Amino acid sequence: MKLNAFTISVASFILSAGFAFGGEITITNASFESPNPPPLAPEFGGVYSLGMNGNRKAVTGWRVDGGGGAGVLNLPNVRKIPGIPPTADFVASDGDQVGYIAGFGKPTTLTQTLEETIKPDTIYTLSIDIAAPAEGSADYAIKGEVGTNYSIGLYKGFNANTNRHDAVLLSTFTPVVAARGTWTTVSATFNSAGSSYVGSPITITLGAVGNETSRSGNANSGTFYFDNVHLKTAVSPGPPPGSLSHRGKVVLFSSLGLIVIALLGLIAFSRSRRKGSQPG
Repeated sequence: MKLNAFTISVASFILSAGFAFGGEITITNASFESPNPPPLAPEFGGVYSLGMNGNRKAVTGWRVDGGGGAGVLNLPNVRKIPGIPPTADFVASDGDQVGYIAGFGKPTTLTQTLEETIKPDTIYTLSIDIAAPAEGSADYAIKGEVGTNYSIGLYKGFNANTNRHDAVLLSTFTPVVAARGTWTTVSATFNSAGSSYVGSPITITLGAVGNETSRSGNANSGTFYFDNVHLKTAVSPGPPPGSLSHRGKVVLFSSLGLIVIALLGLIAFSRSRRKGSQPG
């Protein structure tokens, strides 16, 4: 039995389509470049924005919740402030601005609910660059807390009654130490295979809780910088090995593969019969 190139290509596509595709989901203001310039400290060109519980304007596309504050910080304009050393603030991971959260000892979050809904059999990977402000930063870029007192996560859905995401954490995340003046990329993942939340909207949440302190900055105050947010997808091979769902998928795809091969064999056989029956 001899298969032509087109038949082989179709077979390869059918057998691999469930595993090969991935992509990236659009996030509004993923690098915190808006508003630019920020509205506060206009005498220096616009240095920062500040929002508190329920604010939707401090960071375009994101909502601030909790007891602390959050906003965007324009790092080039920080350097225009007298008394701030030119090297006191590092450059953004992407663009000129970063997002920041100053918890002041209270849980504070930036959230964004995406238009994307949870798809079946999909691995979602949320990645973001995080850092603590460098020493010598301006008062509104309060000295950061070196540590892991922050979080990133993917949550299920959006509650229209409370204007907040449903309190269902989907992703797994292990924080790493956020050092002053140094960007570190961290990530959180969620595998939707076998999940009952398929079809629900996805909410990205960035959070921080810092130590209570005064703005005069005698102690760390738990400010973290965020930048360069990405949410990428890949097709899941299925639920964890050993589960009933995983074994069912293995049987299903194995059966589909056999059916495809059988159909291709019939097509090839039919073609060879037609060629053999044609008059010479």
